Amino acid sequence: MVEFQYNDEPLLALIAERLVHQSVGLVYFDIAGFSQIEKIYGTQVCEQILRILKQTVTHVTPALITYRLIGDDFFIYTALPHGEQSDVWVVLRSLCKEIQLGAEQTILSELPILKEFNLHVGCDIIHNNQSKHLHYVVYSAMKNTIHQAKTKKVPSLISLERDEFQQILYDKNVSSVYQPIVDLSSGNILGYEALTRGPEGSQFHSPIELFKFAELEDSVYILDRLAREKALNGCQSLESSHKVFINVPSTIINDPMFTPGLTRTLLEQCGIKPHQVVFEITERSSIRDFESMKLVLEHYRSQGYQIAIDDAGAGYSSLQAIAELQPDYIKVDSSLVHGVHKDKIKENILRTFITMAQHMNIRLIAEGIEDHEDLHKIISMGVEYAQGFYLGRPNKELRSIESAIANDIKLHNTLKLKIESPITIGDLVIPMTTFEPNAVISEIAQYLKNKEDSLGVVIVDQNKPIGLLMREKLYRLLAEQYGIALNWNRPVQKIMDQQPLIVEADMPIEQVSQIAMSRDINKLYDIVLVTRMGKFIGVTTIRSILECITNVKMKNARFANPLTGLPGNLQIQHEIQSFLYTQKFFSVIYIDLDEFKSFNDLYGYQRGDELIQYTSEVLKQAVILLGISADFVGHIGGDDFIVITSVTQPEQLCQDIIHEFEKGVARFYNKQMWSEIRGRNGLPLQTKGPTLSLSVIVCNPNLKTEVNSETISNWAAKMKKAAKAQAGNVYNVHILS
Repeated sequence: MVEFQYNDEPLLALIAERLVHQSVGLVYFDIAGFSQIEKIYGTQVCEQILRILKQTVTHVTPALITYRLIGDDFFIYTALPHGEQSDVWVVLRSLCKEIQLGAEQTILSELPILKEFNLHVGCDIIHNNQSKHLHYVVYSAMKNTIHQAKTKKVPSLISLERDEFQQILYDKNVSSVYQPIVDLSSGNILGYEALTRGPEGSQFHSPIELFKFAELEDSVYILDRLAREKALNGCQSLESSHKVFINVPSTIINDPMFTPGLTRTLLEQCGIKPHQVVFEITERSSIRDFESMKLVLEHYRSQGYQIAIDDAGAGYSSLQAIAELQPDYIKVDSSLVHGVHKDKIKENILRTFITMAQHMNIRLIAEGIEDHEDLHKIISMGVEYAQGFYLGRPNKELRSIESAIANDIKLHNTLKLKIESPITIGDLVIPMTTFEPNAVISEIAQYLKNKEDSLGVVIVDQNKPIGLLMREKLYRLLAEQYGIALNWNRPVQKIMDQQPLIVEADMPIEQVSQIAMSRDINKLYDIVLVTRMGKFIGVTTIRSILECITNVKMKNARFANPLTGLPGNLQIQHEIQSFLYTQKFFSVIYIDLDEFKSFNDLYGYQRGDELIQYTSEVLKQAVILLGISADFVGHIGGDDFIVITSVTQPEQLCQDIIHEFEKGVARFYNKQMWSEIRGRNGLPLQTKGPTLSLSVIVCNPNLKTEVNSETISNWAAKMKKAAKAQAGNVYNVHILS
């Protein structure tokens, strides 16, 4: 059976042009008893009726595209405003009524010979439907309006929505877009969240509206299954190390139709493993039966799937869901993340989530990252993963993030770790025996038998590490049936791990720890190979790394400033002595807040503490962006800070510190209280802006002379007085001899 298609090409061209940017409304009028009017009153009266109708349509329809008169059938095409589907329908039906009443009243007024005059009406919306030809779409709309006019039934909004929704399910007219989730320790992709989209231009384009209506129609499972199918079909290029996060409404988890078997079949078709899939539990309604849900989720976990709780901090019972379900991932809602770099309350709430996740061994994902300030803030706070428009917008393809952003994350993370823990992996290196790639298994087995304390051997080629063979893996291989016979005389390169973890000696231990613990479970406790300039220098163990990190954190906690977490005076003295010992160029930068006491007296200690913390963040960010890996940031106490840097142009670092401080300090003030600010002498300060400023003193020690940390400290105290005598934000550079 061939469908009839409407073939008015000029009209279709006009409609197609408008459908690029908006929907088009169709209003239909049929003149009741028109042939009878012509018989009784003649052709002239009929022509007058048609003329009045045309005038009314032109006058009442400001967005008129065109109209068509076919016999006594009137088809009016009008552009519709942007907005929600329900609002657009209201506009179209109001227009329909206005034309009908206007035409009927005018015709009865101008043609009093007519005892009565009625128009039968219908209306419909023409959407940009990519899956169907425009001829068919227009013809279908015409049929709908004619049917409405004949039956005198303009459909209710809910029935129109129901028809559209059912048509979407029938046509499987949903799609998936994918937003990257980024590992903040490396800038690499952890995975992608699959986001469902309805038809373009439809009121159901938004997944929120789509699933909300599905709940009303008791069709959530059918829609969810379709969404999962589309999401997985779009992931056939997913890398084996990446994951796909699929939203699953909490209401369907207990649905007997929701089975992992169906999803597993789809996975096999798409070449995806269950451990790559994370079911993201969304809470559109509260979870009532946690016990049964826990049983169901444990069953899915046994299949290899992982679980995430979405919108933590904004759902009905997200904290209870976290406690009861113990997910693998927590996704913190964007409302708690957006603007966190300038909102202390959000920062404190996010820190609570970080601490909770660490204690429960759950990975944290921050949603809603829309600028680099928030990104830098959550990296410094220790959030593991993030997603948001700044990192990557949802796309039909599985796209990586921009290389500039990935590099920024790596730099920020590396220098953050360096500030927190100046110890590098090279400090933990121990020697290990190496073998050439053609060494036979029997030779290595004999060596390990004689060296019972050796965890394994490293395979090198021209002193470059190319592989690793752990003792337990070799023994497991030889213990298999025919293991010795098959492998005893084979070269080690045939069975060695060809992708061991290899790191450069100057990498911070915190960063190595993060990389090592993100390895495959079968390699989690393999030794780490360390190189310098690509040449093998030794190995270290996961145990050594974790013990060192624990000791460093305990030491830092003992001597760090409790307000900012920055190293205190003992470590500052140690760092200055260390820099002096190297006999290489470095600068000591002292930073002091001017007029802090008057600010603290007016606004109180809490606001003062927030300002001190803000200043410490400005210094850390400046060092991360412009400093080098060995640079140091410390908190002397009160409103005094120190930066020790080896950059050749410390002036640029000072300029950035002052610029960033000026950019954000105004938010700590109430503008209505400018006049109440008082200076050191107790008199009101004449100001219409922030009174706080920075005095920055740069000391470049002359290493050819006798200089020590006490000399530098005494000199800085004198220079600080001179700097404070100058108004506003200033920095001075001096060579100390």
